Amino acid sequence: MAGTPKRLPSPAMLQLAAVEELRALQALLAEARPEASVHGARRRIKRLRSLLRLIRVPLGETVFEQANTALREAADALAGTRRAEALVVAAARLEPATARSPFWRPLANAHSLSHAANMPPEAGLAAARAAIARAVQALVAADVADGDPDAAGHALLDAYAKARKRLRHALASGEPEQLHEARKYVIHHLHHLAVLDIGTKKQAARLEVLREVLGDLNDLDELAQLAEGAAATPSRAGVPIRKARARLLTQAKEAADQLFEHGAGTYARRLGLTLGS
Repeated sequence: MAGTPKRLPSPAMLQLAAVEELRALQALLAEARPEASVHGARRRIKRLRSLLRLIRVPLGETVFEQANTALREAADALAGTRRAEALVVAAARLEPATARSPFWRPLANAHSLSHAANMPPEAGLAAARAAIARAVQALVAADVADGDPDAAGHALLDAYAKARKRLRHALASGEPEQLHEARKYVIHHLHHLAVLDIGTKKQAARLEVLREVLGDLNDLDELAQLAEGAAATPSRAGVPIRKARARLLTQAKEAADQLFEHGAGTYARRLGLTLGS
């Protein structure tokens, strides 16, 4: 990992970048059609929420909460369609199309059809567009304090430390909620490195793999929750999901040990960050 001193963008520069990204997202959602995948839009929203965390202190808590809440509402409005898509894919990985008595595929497909009937995609798009407009309004009007040149660096290290701590607890317990929470901070850290143009391509690629593995674990846990509400779950159906979960947990532990080996101070030096107190 490079250790060359790195000058990070100022809070004002990051605010401008966030506004530009929000405008691009607005254009994307304006052209989106209800039948199209919303995966790209949801990923951009996650990246924006991570960017906002880099300037949370300079923005002030009120503005940060206004913009972050609006982005969260936009993501939630699009989440149902995307989650239904993801569960169908996860079920297909668990169960071959030639299975004699399939369980997971029909379960996920029924969930997807039910969601489409209860929450039309056009309603989710409309809600997302309105929420993004509120985020733009909050961020454009913000008066960013540019007093701390190390604000972004401190925020980056804070997210790294939280990801490291949460991963250790979550991977030790295997609890779905803890794993889901840890994944959020892994994503924030991945986005921070990209936004600040810091770290290496190899590191980013490994973080992306960890993100996907944790996402696959979350999909399996959501499928298991769906099964709890099914009329009857055959005992054999639990075998592939347990095997897949054990394999993914092993992969996640190996990746986390490599990516989050160091404490925040050592990690900062390895990145070439020299921050004040």
